[in-house]
Amino acid sequence: NNFKTPYFDICAYITDDDGTFEGTVHYPTLRVSGFSISIADPQATIERSFDLVGEKALTWQNDNMLELKN
Repeated sequence: NNFKTPYFDICAYITDDDGTFEGTVHYPTLRVSGFSISIADPQATIERSFDLVGEKALTWQNDNMLELKN
């Protein structure tokens, strides 16, 4: 029940093979659909993984022109 209402946004940078910035992808209103915790052995670092769901993506590319993707 804790994951029904809360949501958040994530932005990711788009770069080419040389690391040159090309744009930004914005994923709005993502929700957590699940998560897992992994411990390989008693001396290992705990690893967390989150599964996210959303239905929209906004792409700002080529002089920050907005391209909508659903």
